[in-house]
Amino acid sequence: MLRFHLNQMDEAQKGKPPPSEYDSGIEVTPYKIGRKEWEELYIAVLYTIKHKLGANSSGYSVYAEDLYEYAQEAFCMSDDDHKRFLSIAQDEKPPILVLNVTVVEAQGLEAKDPNGFSDPYCMLGIQPANTLERRNSSDEELGSGSIKGSPRRQGGLKKLGASLKRRDRIRSNSISDTLPAKFIRTTSVKPQTLNPVWNEQFRLDIEDIRTDRLHLDIWDHDDESSVFDAARKLNEVSSLKGLGRYFKQIAQSARTSTGENIDDFLGCVNIRLEDIPSSGLDRWFCLEGRTERSSVQGQIRLKISLSTREDKDVAKEDDNWKEVVEHQELFWVFIQYELKQHFGPSYEWAGDLPQPALTILHQHAIQGDITELQQTLCRWIMYSKQLMEVPLDYALLYQLLDDLSRSWGDLENPLSRDEEAALAESFNIFLDFCLKIIQKHRDLFPPGNDFTQHKLTHLLKCLSTLHGQKAFRWCCPFRHDLHVEITSSLKKGTLDWFNAQVANAEALLKKVNLQSCKNTIV
Repeated sequence: MLRFHLNQMDEAQKGKPPPSEYDSGIEVTPYKIGRKEWEELYIAVLYTIKHKLGANSSGYSVYAEDLYEYAQEAFCMSDDDHKRFLSIAQDEKPPILVLNVTVVEAQGLEAKDPNGFSDPYCMLGIQPANTLERRNSSDEELGSGSIKGSPRRQGGLKKLGASLKRRDRIRSNSISDTLPAKFIRTTSVKPQTLNPVWNEQFRLDIEDIRTDRLHLDIWDHDDESSVFDAARKLNEVSSLKGLGRYFKQIAQSARTSTGENIDDFLGCVNIRLEDIPSSGLDRWFCLEGRTERSSVQGQIRLKISLSTREDKDVAKEDDNWKEVVEHQELFWVFIQYELKQHFGPSYEWAGDLPQPALTILHQHAIQGDITELQQTLCRWIMYSKQLMEVPLDYALLYQLLDDLSRSWGDLENPLSRDEEAALAESFNIFLDFCLKIIQKHRDLFPPGNDFTQHKLTHLLKCLSTLHGQKAFRWCCPFRHDLHVEITSSLKKGTLDWFNAQVANAEALLKKVNLQSCKNTIV
């Protein structure tokens, strides 16, 4: 009789979907954004769209109208609220545009020294629009290059290297005819090489992205006197009088008494800032001569990207935690919106965001100077928080953890204290959630069900990836025995399951005995 009733229970369970972890008494804390923070975030999004940076990149939306429309829908803003917040965003002071340049390396440079090598260094700077306008009319013999490889144009931009040295042959006492000191930077000198490696980073303020250009010279350093030394001193100048004097020093140091250069010119590169895509550049550029008749050789590899900074104290400039928090919240808003648009169970959603959402996030990262690691961190934190509320595919979480591991790379401690604390919190919450699921795995993942087996497999992959991840070991140093925690959860779950089976069997046996007694009496 008891076996008959047990078989009846098994038959009743067949065909039913497995229970969800959200119906198993596992407590979660919902994530919420306050109304005030919601409105401030929306204004930040509108500000980001208004000051969209860079030439169009593949995979991102082109038109600002599409971005405004998507943001309004995702934030559930009425037309009146949208107009009001857009007016606030437009009234805010625009950001300062910044060009990030990493001078990586050069190859195949010309040998200028008797030993068959050169001692190359780079001098780079932004050529402002006002300088270009003055120069174009007075020096038409030089053309200009672009990142698209367009041919030189007659009467075009005068190359700064006629360059950062040759231009000083134009005798002018006007400070407006020279390049401001803040735009001139120099790399270190690499002795006796034709294939120098620098890997040196520079940040240059941009006046007008539509007309400004990046110019870079490569020179062979001379130990006695050089542009390199003069340019180094130039960056220490604060007064206009001193600035003019040091530009004269650059001109003087560029020639010997016979008028010949001491530092030999090795080539230059000119890049229009308006051609730089929003995703940045990492490529080799062929070196150009000072004139069409000049002959140079070699190429240089540059990493170039655009960003912004606020007009604030330099000491505070490196702290972008506010922007990182905004980036996390943006992910949350877009994830929530896309889940509402998704037809079917939430665990069937692949986690993909549409082009407008990706473009807004991409632009927000550029303008907030948010690194790739910080972006990956934000994605993981917000998707893992979403898992606490609705079922998601654990394959998606596994991929996000893998992305985080790759972004972390070999860095020892690339996060700020706030970022480290946020990541540690997300790891701990996710782990505790998974351990509770493992504890109930016999109920949540019945054998013979393909869906639950996929779910369990990728949940275990998440735990395995997390256990071997540098980011986890750094942020959660006291949870290094994760395998012990998993074993304890399995043991406790097994004991709980066994006790529940005994209790059910006893209850069923009692019911059968009562039924037997009733039948006997009747």
